[in-house]
Amino acid sequence: MQKGLQWLVGIIVFAQVICSANDLEQLTEKLTEQERQLKELKQQLDVLSQAQTNSKAQLPDSLKWAQGISLSGDLRYRHEWIDQEDKPDRHRHRIRLRVNLAAKVNDEWDTGLRLATGIKGDPVSTNQDLGQAFSDKPIWLDAAYARYQPAAFKNLAVTAGKTDVAFYTAGRNQLIWDHDLTPEGIFGAYSLQLTSKAKVYLTAGGFWVAESATEADPALWGLQGYLQQTINDETSIIAGCSYYNFAHLKGYTALNREWDGSSSNKFFGNSSVAGRFANDYDIAEVFGQIDSRIAHVPVSAYGSYVVNLAAESGYSEDTGWLLGFRINRASDVHSWEISYDYRDIGADAVVGQFNDSDFIGGGTDGKGHRISAAYQVAKNVQFGLTYHINTITRPPKDLDYHRFQADLAVRFK
Repeated sequence: MQKGLQWLVGIIVFAQVICSANDLEQLTEKLTEQERQLKELKQQLDVLSQAQTNSKAQLPDSLKWAQGISLSGDLRYRHEWIDQEDKPDRHRHRIRLRVNLAAKVNDEWDTGLRLATGIKGDPVSTNQDLGQAFSDKPIWLDAAYARYQPAAFKNLAVTAGKTDVAFYTAGRNQLIWDHDLTPEGIFGAYSLQLTSKAKVYLTAGGFWVAESATEADPALWGLQGYLQQTINDETSIIAGCSYYNFAHLKGYTALNREWDGSSSNKFFGNSSVAGRFANDYDIAEVFGQIDSRIAHVPVSAYGSYVVNLAAESGYSEDTGWLLGFRINRASDVHSWEISYDYRDIGADAVVGQFNDSDFIGGGTDGKGHRISAAYQVAKNVQFGLTYHINTITRPPKDLDYHRFQADLAVRFK
């Protein structure tokens, strides 16, 4: 009996040794296979790296700058309905195409240009009407600039050429500047980190509004400063002020744009005498914005107040203000946003040729609401709706003005 137990124990121990040996052999085989796969992967990475190096090396020195070029743009299709009290309703379809080309020249310099649709002589719109007997649509130079960012002052950038508006606008409002406006001149932008939660931004520039062989040339000089203060992980506040001096505008003839082809409206609500500007425009602005979250939804509230210090037309005509908010942000697929603002802008508060071209049909001397919503249909594809409920307050009487826009915007980069 005892001898039988000894044989049984021996058989069990032998079986365990055999199993352990098999497990060890399987583990060794797996490690060997993984090592082989890692070697193959490394060889593939070496081939790709070498190919990339060779492709760069094959470029001649005169073309290596092309490695820093980037291309982007967008196409927007819009249906628009306009209902102005003293005119028949208007329905139109419009497109806007913009193509951006940017190039990194070296560690301190970059340059870029943008081509866009639009109507010649209109500085605040890149829309192009459809339905003109299927005619060709013009493409214009919308922006062209060079920018210098010195290595010794990384927070400073100096830009020269034709660019987007250099100055910050709270909530991206258009009380003073239309989004499509591209001023021409030179400006510098500087930022300074005061503390871990406070940052100051300063912008100053000069821009050439018009050139004349017989009159002093109107120019724009701008200066802006604002503070961005972080309160916590969800809340931040922006507060600042701006000063815009339009030199030599009083007594100057109308600027280079016609409104709906009508020469009688060429001052866009601004006061005029004998076909010339009745006022200079020295515009002071204060603005603020707060960004936070409510129930994990990003929200923003903002406002702007302007006064033309050089106007002679009285308080109600030389001031303007805007208050607005935005709920959520349409960025990720299936995300959405809603925004609203109300504004009241006097006839001589700002230069009517350069502010929002959709509100009251463009220009100054009006008040009312703007309601907007957007939905991100897919990556780089967005659908939006905008509705203006406005009142044009120009003499001889107030006029109701409604404008509805449905947009489909597609971006590429």
